[in-house]
Amino acid sequence: ATESAHIDIIAERLRLLYVGITRARRFLQLSRSRATRSYNKERDAEPATVMGVLYRYLQEVGE
Repeated sequence: ATESAHIDIIAERLRLLYVGITRARRFLQLSRSRATRSYNKERDAEPATVMGVLYRYLQEVGE
C-alpha cells in the first residue's frame, strides 16, 4: 500500500477510536493481546498504530 493509503487507514481507525471513546458513558477500558498466533506459531503482538498515536497524545496533554 502507498504511504497515502496507509495514512488514510490510520486516520479512519483514529476516527473510529474517537467515536468509541466519546460514546463511553461511565467507563472505558482499552485492551490488546500480548501475543498472536499464525500458522501455529506464537509471537509477540505489537500494539496497533492507532493505540501508539493515542498513547503519545495522552502523554503530551496529560492523562
